[in-house]
Amino acid sequence: MTREIELADLACLLGSHAEIQAYDSSTADETRDHEITDLVTKAETTDQLAALTAMIEPGQHSTILDTYAQRAAALAVQRQDPNLLRLGLLALAVAYVKTRDFRDNLVTLALLWRSAELLALDPREELERTATRVPPAADFFHGWINRSPDAQALSTMGCREANVRGEFWYETPWRRYRPATQPRETEQRASESFFSRLRRGRRRGPGQDA
Repeated sequence: MTREIELADLACLLGSHAEIQAYDSSTADETRDHEITDLVTKAETTDQLAALTAMIEPGQHSTILDTYAQRAAALAVQRQDPNLLRLGLLALAVAYVKTRDFRDNLVTLALLWRSAELLALDPREELERTATRVPPAADFFHGWINRSPDAQALSTMGCREANVRGEFWYETPWRRYRPATQPRETEQRASESFFSRLRRGRRRGPGQDA
C-alpha cells in the first residue's frame, strides 16, 4: 500500500538560516538534494503531485524547491541525467503554484530550458510534459514556450554557464561563484541574496508584474 505524503516528508524543505544559505551556494553533493529528489520522485510515481502542491507553503518551502530546481538543472548536465532534469521541472512547477514572486521562477525555467538543450532533449516537449503533470502551472510553462528564442536566452535572464573548479554550474543574478584566487566572501555575498529573495517573496505576490 502506498504511503501518503505527510508533513514530516517536507522536512527537507526546512532549515536554519545557515543551513539554507549553505545549500543555496553549495557546489557539493548535498544530502538535501537527495532528500528532495526522493520527495518529488515519490509524489510523481504515486500520483501525489497535487497533494504535495497543496501541502507546500509559500515562502521557505517554495523557495527551497525553486533552488533545488536550479541545482537540478546544473547537476543534470554534469551527470548527463535527463530524469534529474525532469524532476527539477516538476519541483519548479510545484514551487511556482505556491510562489510569492514568479520572476525568480522565470530565471529557474531559463536554466532548465537550457539544460534540456545541452542534454539534446526537446525543451518544448519537456515543458509540455511537466505542464500536463502539474496543470496549475500549465500557463506558466506555455508562456515560456511561446517566447521568442532571444527572450528564452540565459543572458536575457541575467544568467550564464560557468565552470566552477572543473564542474558545470549556472550563475544567476544573485549567485556568482568565486575564482579559486578570490576570498570566500564572494560566495557568501551571493548566497545572502537567497534570503533577500525569500524576504522579498513575503512582500510581493505572484500576480504582480516585474
